[in-house]
Amino acid sequence: MNKLMNKIVIFAVMIIVASSSYVYSQDAGGGENIARPLDEVAQPADTDSKPVIYVHEDCPHCQDVEDFVAANDLGDMVQYMQLKDNEDNLTKLTDLWAEYNVPGDGPAWPIMFYVDSEGVSTYSLGSDPIIEVLAEKFNIDIPDEVVTPDQNSNSTLMIFGGLILAAIFGFGIVNIATGKKSK
Repeated sequence: MNKLMNKIVIFAVMIIVASSSYVYSQDAGGGENIARPLDEVAQPADTDSKPVIYVHEDCPHCQDVEDFVAANDLGDMVQYMQLKDNEDNLTKLTDLWAEYNVPGDGPAWPIMFYVDSEGVSTYSLGSDPIIEVLAEKFNIDIPDEVVTPDQNSNSTLMIFGGLILAAIFGFGIVNIATGKKSK
């Protein structure tokens, strides 16, 4: 009975570890979507100016922003600055990063510089914050959480893979703890 209880406890711990790493990866946006609070820079600006969005062609989070803009016909309302193979735009972004005191090690994208409703120049970093600001600025209703088919299949794969790894590690640890060798 004691051996069975040990196996159950070890398996439960492995499941908890696997599921917590899954939840962390979802909260962090896969480690690529950096969402930070909006910092305000005390400089009045033209409230009619277009938001400027720095994007990279190979960035999936940038693509999320571009898809939102296209789906809501906002193409004429924003200005894109492509970073791929464009040193001038990267230099501009680096300068703005320093000017706005954006936290972090250096330029990341997508990032949008814009004028808020009070006429203050500010920025938003990460696809979710940018989409939220654009939705608010242009009175667009967005669902609380949108799960694309790709995200849904990735979630299923992540859970299934975590369970398999937990079972393998749990079995190995139990065998080591009990001193049994597999044939």
